[in-house]
Amino acid sequence: MIFRKIFKFFFLFIILSHSNNPYKTLVSVNNTIITNMDLNSEVRILKIINQNIIIDNNNLKKNALKNLIEENIKAGEILQKKIIIENDQVKKMFNIFLTNTPGIESKLNNFDKEIIKEKIRINIGWNKLINQMYSWKININMNEINNNIDDKKNYNEKEIKKLKEDLIKTEKEKKISVFSKYHLEKLKKNSLIKYYQ
Repeated sequence: MIFRKIFKFFFLFIILSHSNNPYKTLVSVNNTIITNMDLNSEVRILKIINQNIIIDNNNLKKNALKNLIEENIKAGEILQKKIIIENDQVKKMFNIFLTNTPGIESKLNNFDKEIIKEKIRINIGWNKLINQMYSWKININMNEINNNIDDKKNYNEKEIKKLKEDLIKTEKEKKISVFSKYHLEKLKKNSLIKYYQ
């Protein structure tokens, strides 16, 4: 895996050094590079996913580049921490994504599908990493949860149990999201990010 990443980096470096080549390095993030072709693919996928939303082209490109930088940082951290991601889990999440986004599959070519699968892989790995690192710091205020449940006097025991589980899960997700942002910002500050535009 590490050899493949190093090979890719040097292979792209050699290709990009030729002036007639359509590839152009936009950003380097630690030991990986983001090219104009990566950005074009990201923009294309964002447009397909947000097909019914009008997005300003400049903002779309900025968001796409930000996504790519953050994904590179996350992927590097996942690799460094040796987080294992099962292929079956990626496949399952990809199928859920297709099911939840009707009509999208016909608009995606094979290359797009592989990019989305890689995004899912990074997302799964990142979530595992954040949970491993910060789950012990999560404290749920059970008084708050119980107060929310007390309002539901017309619920039966089974419904109350389900509601309680959902509220606890939502609170955990909110706190994990805060830790996720915090950890990513910390990594960004310690990353070598160079723009070539």
